[in-house]
Amino acid sequence: MKVTFHKNIAAYSGKDKWQKCIYSATLDGSACTIRRYIKPRETDQQITFAKAAKAIAEIWRYAHTAYKSDLMIYAWLIKNTKEFQGKYMTSSYGWFIKISWKLIDQESLTPDNLTVNTFVENGCTNVKETVENGYLPLVDKVNDLTNDIA
Repeated sequence: MKVTFHKNIAAYSGKDKWQKCIYSATLDGSACTIRRYIKPRETDQQITFAKAAKAIAEIWRYAHTAYKSDLMIYAWLIKNTKEFQGKYMTSSYGWFIKISWKLIDQESLTPDNLTVNTFVENGCTNVKETVENGYLPLVDKVNDLTNDIA
């Protein structure tokens, strides 16, 4: 069945909010399926995850630019180390989220209680300390990444 959209589609997956539908490629891109968009119901897990994401994003927003640059350099070092290629994410924010969740898990915190002070108290003041305390994998040249989060 051939379908015509009111608006041109620029990709094989996405959503068309005017027709209230979502579409995606199947069979290695040889076919495209479309269905009506149904908003999922909220669960307690989704609400908890959303609160955690907002809290982590808020801390990231107010972290020093130099700390963010150090995490970016760390991500680049991981990406270009043969031992870790293809195993880890390559964005600085992704690494920050990983550190945050490790702190939440190890210290039995709720995401709402996560603050910059939590990072400082648990030895995550800068990237070098974070690696030394086992929150991130060890790579060469990490000793130069000493800019503090706050």
